[in-house]
Amino acid sequence: MKKFIWMSVFVLGALFASCSDDDSPTTGSKVPAQIEAAFKQKFPDASNVSWESRSGGYMVASFTSNNETQKAWFDNNGTWNMTEKEIPFHAIPQAVRDGFNATEYSKAPWVLDDDEVDVLYREGAETLYVIEVEKKENGVETEMELYFTEDGLLVKEIVDVDHDDDFSNMLPKEIPSAIQSWLDANLPNARLIDIEKENGNIEVDVLYQGVEKEILFTAQYEWISTTYDIPVSAVPANVKAVVDTEYPGYYIDDAEIIETATGTQYKLELEAHNDNAPDIDIIIDEQGTIIKTKIDD
Repeated sequence: MKKFIWMSVFVLGALFASCSDDDSPTTGSKVPAQIEAAFKQKFPDASNVSWESRSGGYMVASFTSNNETQKAWFDNNGTWNMTEKEIPFHAIPQAVRDGFNATEYSKAPWVLDDDEVDVLYREGAETLYVIEVEKKENGVETEMELYFTEDGLLVKEIVDVDHDDDFSNMLPKEIPSAIQSWLDANLPNARLIDIEKENGNIEVDVLYQGVEKEILFTAQYEWISTTYDIPVSAVPANVKAVVDTEYPGYYIDDAEIIETATGTQYKLELEAHNDNAPDIDIIIDEQGTIIKTKIDD
């Protein structure tokens, strides 16, 4: 799979700026020659082509290719960034189907919102399959967009509130060189999922050796932590012993590891054997010291 690469020519500040200031498409815009040339080179058999201009300097081509309706995003330098197309649910890769079937969203009360699945092919980033599901409980309807990698890993769950299916938020984003250097040194050949600002820091989500990892950096690109799921069986025995002692009647239902410069921590979701008892989330260090506790409502 692809190694991390630079994915656009925008500076970081522009990258993280919201696209919502002016996302309304403008039809009939003149297409710059370099964009039209790049489009024809990438999609030589395209027909029924129409163009829209989007905020951030993008031009979006809607067209038909291989009897499929597609959309392709090009930046103002003529660089292809992303192609979106729909495929039937039955045509998704088996790994994606298996990944979906392993989630709660494949079971009642959830149902597929559409028999079509959006596929996002992105320059320098992981290809994503977007499955839309919905449920209606107590008169309240909820719709979700589920983002799966080609390996069938669920990497993003978004409540669908605007129903615009624009996917501009999933356009490739530039990786600052300092962060890129850290990734090359510590997670070589990792595959990018997303990068975004998070409470003043920078969060980079990658797929590394089949595991989704969330890496947090300061605004100055200094590494803070790396977080990822681990099997419950991988939780150290001394940590499990503390859980058994401090939370009798509970067991570890889910586990994450948090690697920091000062040591390793574990974020554990505890579930009670008694269904009436609340779930508990704890963060505990590798010495068995409980750092934080949260009792779910």
